[in-house]
Amino acid sequence: MIGTVNTAFLPSGSAAFLSPTPNSAPDQPGGGAWTRTVAGTVDTKADTNFSALFTITPPSGPSFPIPLSTSCRASAKLDFIGFEAGHDIAVVNTGNSDWHFGVLAGYVGAKAQAPTQSIMSPTQNFDFEAPSAGLYTAFSKGRFSADVQARLYKVQMETLGQRLDASGYSFAGSAAYRFDLPGNWILEPSVGGIFSRTSVDHLFVADVTNSAGVPVAVLPTFGATTLGAVSGTMQINDVESLLGRASVKLGTSFPLAGGQIVAYPFLAASVFHEFEGNVTASITTAGTFLAPGQFNFQGSGNITASSIGTYGQFGVGSAFELADTDWLGFARFDYRTGENIQGYSVSAGLRYQLEDPGHVAENRARLPVKARPADGYDWTGPYAGLSAGSTWGGVHWDTNVDPDYAGVLAGGQAGYNYQTGKFVWGIEGDAGLSNARGAKACPLQPLLLAKTMQAHWAL
Repeated sequence: MIGTVNTAFLPSGSAAFLSPTPNSAPDQPGGGAWTRTVAGTVDTKADTNFSALFTITPPSGPSFPIPLSTSCRASAKLDFIGFEAGHDIAVVNTGNSDWHFGVLAGYVGAKAQAPTQSIMSPTQNFDFEAPSAGLYTAFSKGRFSADVQARLYKVQMETLGQRLDASGYSFAGSAAYRFDLPGNWILEPSVGGIFSRTSVDHLFVADVTNSAGVPVAVLPTFGATTLGAVSGTMQINDVESLLGRASVKLGTSFPLAGGQIVAYPFLAASVFHEFEGNVTASITTAGTFLAPGQFNFQGSGNITASSIGTYGQFGVGSAFELADTDWLGFARFDYRTGENIQGYSVSAGLRYQLEDPGHVAENRARLPVKARPADGYDWTGPYAGLSAGSTWGGVHWDTNVDPDYAGVLAGGQAGYNYQTGKFVWGIEGDAGLSNARGAKACPLQPLLLAKTMQAHWAL
């Protein structure tokens, strides 16, 4: 899940949305607003190992230890969809280079299926949501381009009938150099990487036999009577990932629709490698079962899962530009394959260049002298707009339980401005809807499995 959150938009980074502004005067302002979306599916596998030591206490007699060790080739299928939006300001043609600085916000949601070894429940299904926000900067000079991005994100999911939350941060960067080939073709090698660190909350299991919806194999049930109960705590150690990438892209350009659209089709091939090691978790558990008589047990153990390793990714798509306008966009398809991963994704994006210096100069030159804008600008008048993003937060309660919440946020705003001289007065109203929700299990109150909250609207 964490890998999907951090790599969903990786094939088309910030620099993909930026367009040079040739023939503009030095040190000109620029910028733009953009949005992009992605959807796909990915199957992952990992070599997992579990080892534990349990102490059994019978109704009479001394306690005795039972070691347990098992391993398997675990797998999971993840179907995901997400969106991201952002805005940047720029300084264009400064020493033959462009600088962009921007903010972004996004959201990834997914449904996952993981096979189990239970006959009664052969698969475990769960959903997760991951809102995020961050900053980015991009630089280009001549044939060289680079971008850097920093993001904060939340991950919320449900498992064993309870909420399981995580939070983390990531830093991503890439650099590319373009070689011009004969026949209007280009070859662009690039390198990049992303580092992330994610902290996962404790998972408090009040009663596995009930929370999982099926009885544990060694704890049979007859009717509504449970002959055993298991409770415990699982703590996943902080998950660190350092994913490196080396890519090459081959592309060209040609006009479409009588020159109204300029297309930039491309083919891309990449190699990804995970440099971090295994993911680890620790678990403590206790319970009782009747055989007959009450047997108590407690124990602890460790779980490890191998990293994703090395895999390849192959993409095809096209960027496009609407001639004589400030609209840019792209669409692409990516397929990834490796020993531990198989999947594909489709993504598309759209950008509007704000105040392109070249177009501004051309438009002003076309206007008659009396029709050109005055030095000042009158802000008087109504306005309206839409907004979309993500929200998250946390709540502290006296029970030492601090649930997080997160979700999608969408809404709009409208207002009216009135200008007197150099001063602008105005009134504005906004409203939004959110599906933000969250919960956390209460470890000291087994019958109260979770504290929950949900937000529906905001003004």
